[in-house]
Amino acid sequence: MLDWIKENGNLFIAPLVGILGTMLGIWISSQIENKRRKKESVDKAKPIIINHFDDSPIRSSSATIVFESVGECSRTITGVFKNIDNGILHLDYIETERKKYYPSNCSTVDKNTVFYIELKNITGETCKRCDIYCHDIFGNMYLYRAQFSFNVDGKSEIVIQDSIPLPKGKKKSKTK
Repeated sequence: MLDWIKENGNLFIAPLVGILGTMLGIWISSQIENKRRKKESVDKAKPIIINHFDDSPIRSSSATIVFESVGECSRTITGVFKNIDNGILHLDYIETERKKYYPSNCSTVDKNTVFYIELKNITGETCKRCDIYCHDIFGNMYLYRAQFSFNVDGKSEIVIQDSIPLPKGKKKSKTK
């Protein structure tokens, strides 16, 4: 029996090595494909917002998201935006040079929706920098660089500089 195994052992070992090599190749291919699919689904869920220049007054059908800082003041500034048909937008907070503003009402915007951001209690602002922090349905954080725009007709608004958000990592817990 031992002689038979020595003579025919290669007939059994070669297919086993082939099967193990094939299984390893299939596993590597599936890992690469899973990684590609995950990246694709994150890209499809990334919220992309653009400036929406609209001269009409705020309509009741559009969402108005109010962000407030601590303090008493009646000064506000508003921006009009549109979440394009890419992903659901979850607004976390807005950070300026001197303050952080947190949403005081619902902060989720559906796909293909025009919405208004209203900053309240802006007294003391330098109006130089405005960063909008948001996240997608997977919890990935994004940053939109924005600025304050002041027109000669006295109209002031928030304007996004680039419609492609900067990735900021995974979502952290919100503390006020």
